[in-house]
Amino acid sequence: TASVPSNEEEAERLHRRGHKRLARKEFQLSIEEFSAAIWLCPDDPEYSPKYYISRASAYFHINDFLLAKEDCEKSLHLHADNPRAYILLGKALYELQAYHECIDVMEYGFDLLQESGSLPSQFDEVYLSKAK
Repeated sequence: TASVPSNEEEAERLHRRGHKRLARKEFQLSIEEFSAAIWLCPDDPEYSPKYYISRASAYFHINDFLLAKEDCEKSLHLHADNPRAYILLGKALYELQAYHECIDVMEYGFDLLQESGSLPSQFDEVYLSKAK
């Protein structure tokens, strides 16, 4: 008999499906997949932050910047040093016309990226320069 997958295994499967839908620009369906993953693992410090940030990305793509901001904040509450979450939060804040907050969180996200040996994308740098 096959074993029943754990919540974490099922959430990971849903997360992968959500990313496939996101890549196909099926934003609403990707949000549903990510939401189901979050439902299975709402507060897991290992898994949940990436589910929230993935759903935030999908919300951002459909111009729901407030929900994108909220999901970035939930992700950061569970994993406070994720540069990707700070950068997406900054972009959502920019779109919500919260320019000073945008600058602060994006600069912090860029610092975290550089500490890990990475650089922000040119697209992200444009958001920051426009906010300034």
